[in-house]
Amino acid sequence: MPSDSTSAPTLPGHAHDVPLRDVVLGVSFLAATLTQASVRYFRLLVGSVDPHPDAALVWRPVAKAVLDGAPLYVEPATDNKPPLFEFLNVLLATTDAYQFAFLSCVALANGLSAVLLYRLFARSSMRTTGAVAAGAFLLALPLVKGHAINVRSFAVCAFFVALTLRRPGLRGAAAAASILFSQYLVFGVPVVVWYGLHRRQQRRSVRTWFVRFAVAGGSLVLVTYGAVLVLWGVPSFVGSVYWSTGLAQNYFTAYGPSVWVGVRAWRVYTLELVTRLSPLLLLSAGGAAAVLARCVPPSKRDGERRALQRLVLGSACLFGAFLFVRPYDTYWLYSLPWVAALAAFGLRTAADAVGPSPQ
Repeated sequence: MPSDSTSAPTLPGHAHDVPLRDVVLGVSFLAATLTQASVRYFRLLVGSVDPHPDAALVWRPVAKAVLDGAPLYVEPATDNKPPLFEFLNVLLATTDAYQFAFLSCVALANGLSAVLLYRLFARSSMRTTGAVAAGAFLLALPLVKGHAINVRSFAVCAFFVALTLRRPGLRGAAAAASILFSQYLVFGVPVVVWYGLHRRQQRRSVRTWFVRFAVAGGSLVLVTYGAVLVLWGVPSFVGSVYWSTGLAQNYFTAYGPSVWVGVRAWRVYTLELVTRLSPLLLLSAGGAAAVLARCVPPSKRDGERRALQRLVLGSACLFGAFLFVRPYDTYWLYSLPWVAALAAFGLRTAADAVGPSPQ
């Protein structure tokens, strides 16, 4: 595999020079996801595919009810998604092209996630491996219907933003935004904290870093739920807390399919998706073995690479565990970037075993 650290022409920026190849890759990633959205929209128009069930049965009716005057989170405008997603849903419903607008936003979120996944690798001088990881992620998106209307693309994108930003306040706000799209991302906050503290500026104490992170994140949560109170009143505010957090226990213990509720259906869904993603999963298993065995080629920035490898492996395991709760297609979006990254590690290790590339 080609070296990850070769020099390249750069474009001047305000703070850092941006390699031209990074710009080209970023544009390519966004173009790829917009192409996926265009194909999906065309297939919806001709009737060869159906809209995502949640979009057709819940999100669009909720948005229509709100626009018709119903308070959000009060019957008939109820849904268990957090307010930030509901705001986006209602906003897109004000357009004359709900599906087109939503698919475009999903495409941009997926493309940005690919760009930021690549940037995580680029910071550790692993640009080629990062490009492979981002490319594998984009190629696998249609296999899990990640290019369809869904909420998880936005949550994943916000999570990557939180990992990429340098200031603790901005990291905290982005982490909160990911939770305000999907409650599952609350489990990702420790990952953001760990990775942020690893990369923090040495002059900033751990306590100061964490306080800024927590204050910014908590403030965004308060502002978002407060907006529900201001716009629709107390019943909507109470409903927002109930629907987005109060039903959590029932979601995990009463509704299926999960590994403990509706086990048979869970096995069917899981087997179908594992079979569909088997080539990528096999490569990712090899990458995980390479990371655990410390076989991924080191460099002068070995400390950063080890941290990145721990981030990738840990995130793949953490978000992969969500599939024990729900095995549906789009739930794979939480772990898909990390599975793709492990696959890239596996390919990189295999390529260097055949013929090591110069560092």
